[in-house]
Amino acid sequence: MKTMSSLLLWLPFLIVSSVMESLVTSQQSLFAIPPPPPLIPKQVRCRSPLFPSCFGQWHTCPTDCRKDCYIDCVSCKPVCGN
Repeated sequence: MKTMSSLLLWLPFLIVSSVMESLVTSQQSLFAIPPPPPLIPKQVRCRSPLFPSCFGQWHTCPTDCRKDCYIDCVSCKPVCGN
């Protein structure tokens, strides 16, 4: 009987703490910032017909320089700008 009475004393506390925990968890998910969408890699190509081995070939820019990238037609590789 003593075990039963001690369980009954703790039961309201356990229920309240469980409800509070679920409320806090739901609030955190409301204010969480979603991850940014994946960036599409920029692609560049050599437009000079003076370099026939590289002319018109598409190359993907390195992830370090997604905004400012161009193709070096001599080496036929994408290069980061300034």
